Amino acid sequence: MQQLQRLVDGQVQALSGASPFPGHYEVSGQNVVYADAGGTLFLYDSVTSSGTTLSTTGARLSYVGQVIPMFGTSGTTVAWLEGRTDGTYACMYDTATHQSLGSVGVSCPQGLPWPLAVDGTNAVYAATGNFLTLVYITTAADEVATLTDDITAFPPEQVDPQVQSGLLAKADAAMEALDKGNPNAATVAINDLKALVNQTEAQEGKKITPEAADRIIDGANTIIAAIQAEQG
Repeated sequence: MQQLQRLVDGQVQALSGASPFPGHYEVSGQNVVYADAGGTLFLYDSVTSSGTTLSTTGARLSYVGQVIPMFGTSGTTVAWLEGRTDGTYACMYDTATHQSLGSVGVSCPQGLPWPLAVDGTNAVYAATGNFLTLVYITTAADEVATLTDDITAFPPEQVDPQVQSGLLAKADAAMEALDKGNPNAATVAINDLKALVNQTEAQEGKKITPEAADRIIDGANTIIAAIQAEQG
């Protein structure tokens, strides 16, 4: 406990440049997550002695003149509420891969003192109107897996089995690229998904029914847009 206290008192101060929010830290494995008085959210890795700024616009909620940090940890997941110009978002970050898990717009809580509770990649917070809200964020790889399941579920009369095999091969290639997580992964996955869309469009009304084609194309394009948005 003495070593952890030295870590918090020493390294936190050096990383943030300001006093952290008094008494509010979250520990997840080798990581310490904390917010300073201005609402900036930090992650400190005690093994590598490295710090990461997770958010400069979130991790805070005004309540009766106080600032309540709105973040939590579970396993390798850090979740927080972030204020942006276009609204409030629930955000998640994986400390194992040091990658964002994405974000989703949420109802902004007002006058509620409760922080987030996090379990795995699920977060619960108190929303406007005193409703508890569950937020879960799926990764692009999760969405590709769902698309794969959808394509597999189409019967032969909706998607020709030979065409189906080709579509699944492209979805699998996109999944493999995303799983690698290297700098080119997003580009490769997008190209695979675009190829899937092109094949579907070419076979629409022939070996793929219009209804099935619409679902496949919409699903792939949604994933492409999500990947592009995450890349900035």
